[in-house]
Amino acid sequence: GLAGGRRLRRREVARARAERLVSGLLDKLAAKPAPKPASSCSITVDKAFTMYNSLLTALTAPRVQKDMSELFRKHRPSDAGFTEPYRRLTFPVLDKAFKRFGLPTASEDLAGALTALGAFYAEPGAQALASAVDEAMLFGGERVPAKTKASKSGLQVIVGALRAQLAAFSQSDFNAKVLELQAAATAAEKAEEFFHLQGRTELALRVQEEVLPRFGLEGSRRGVHVLLAQCSQYMAVPQVTALLDAINIQLGMGPRARDLFQERMGNFVSMDFGAPAEASV
Repeated sequence: GLAGGRRLRRREVARARAERLVSGLLDKLAAKPAPKPASSCSITVDKAFTMYNSLLTALTAPRVQKDMSELFRKHRPSDAGFTEPYRRLTFPVLDKAFKRFGLPTASEDLAGALTALGAFYAEPGAQALASAVDEAMLFGGERVPAKTKASKSGLQVIVGALRAQLAAFSQSDFNAKVLELQAAATAAEKAEEFFHLQGRTELALRVQEEVLPRFGLEGSRRGVHVLLAQCSQYMAVPQVTALLDAINIQLGMGPRARDLFQERMGNFVSMDFGAPAEASV
């Protein structure tokens, strides 16, 4: 009767409202761009130079340098307790700069930001500017012993060597060769997200033969092993772990493979091959 008709109309009105609400939500979702993976981010050379100059200005501010000095008075970069206070001090500065230029923040994905900057590091002057930023935020905490002839600390050599490799591995021709190796990979290699990949060691070594001697390391598998042994002593330093991760991204490793690599680095058996010779860069 009349009551039944009213209930039917109320249900129809409610259904219409629900349909409009759902339609509006779908429209909003469609208009919102999907988040991009870190590896798809990019930055122009000019913007990267501008960003690094702004970082250098921010990190050399007297207040920041005072806080950095206090941190390094309490912790060395090789200390297990170094990571968290260092992140609290430096990541807000990095986050502000990275976010401004459309990069993943250091707090969320430092490796993703460095991956996006990989090709930039091959530009003339880029390594020097990045090293100046490192000097402001990191190397001041590890002084070179007065008795040595080296002009750079062990950590400075490590970060420089890793960044130079990242620059070389980020070139399009190298990326294409990695893709070719992945296309020819076995089912087992694909299943483990390319933790192992036939031909990759030889491909990378062609780059490392040229890069590593610039940092006082042999351009050989032994030189790579020495560098990794030295890296294992600084896994508390976010830049070291992030650079290793960014390098492995360019070498074609998937997330699980990169996590396994980091885990093994944490248990790396360090071999005493002596301190690296003075770098020639």
